[in-house]
This record gives sequence, structure tokens and C-alpha cells, in this order.
Amino acid sequence: MIQNKFNGKKRILVVDDEKAISDILGEILESEGYEVEIAQDGIEAIAKLGLDIDLVMLDVQMPGMDGFDVVKSIRNNPLYVDIPVIFVTGMSSMQDRIRAVEAGANDFISKPFDHTEVQDG
Repeated sequence: MIQNKFNGKKRILVVDDEKAISDILGEILESEGYEVEIAQDGIEAIAKLGLDIDLVMLDVQMPGMDGFDVVKSIRNNPLYVDIPVIFVTGMSSMQDRIRAVEAGANDFISKPFDHTEVQDG
């Protein structure tokens, strides 16, 4: 388990333009003992990577910089290339999943998500 150098907790960045989704994910993750950072869009997400992030949970469909662009940016930056990225998305086609893996995603959680799926993810 990777631990945050400041307080020993893993820090997860939740990125979703829907506040209700990011709030629910944040509550679930905090109840499991994680420290959570929230970003409302891709640009804010990229800026928050410097906060010693251990995992990114990322929506695909966001205005401006979508999730595919965010994960490509993460994978192209040597400082962040090894941060795991999990897409939390309503997109379910095989083509979308292939595109996500090609962009650099490590895994997927489908919306609507189950509390247990987030805990075990």
C-alpha cells in the first residue's frame, strides 16, 4: 500500500463535472479511510496531481478537457505517469473501453456504480 507522505493515508483524486457524483464518491472513499481531493474538470484535475495523488478516479464525459485527454496528459508527464487511473463512466461500448485503455486507463467502474464496487475497486 502506498501511503501519503504527510499523513499515511492514500490520496484519491475524484474528477467529475457532476457535483453529486463526486460528492457520493468522496463520501464512500472517505468512509474507507482515504483522503479525497475533488476536481470539477480536466484542467483542475491536472493542477491537483501535484498534491501527492495515489489514484485518479476520472469521468470520461466532461466539458472542455474530457477524460481521455486528462489520462493522456497524465501518461505523458514523467512525474505522474505511474499514477493509476480508473474511469468512472456511463460509457459502456467496447469501442469506448478500447479507446480508454489506449489512452492509458487502468480500469473502469460503470455508472451508476454500486457502493461495494467502489470499495473493492
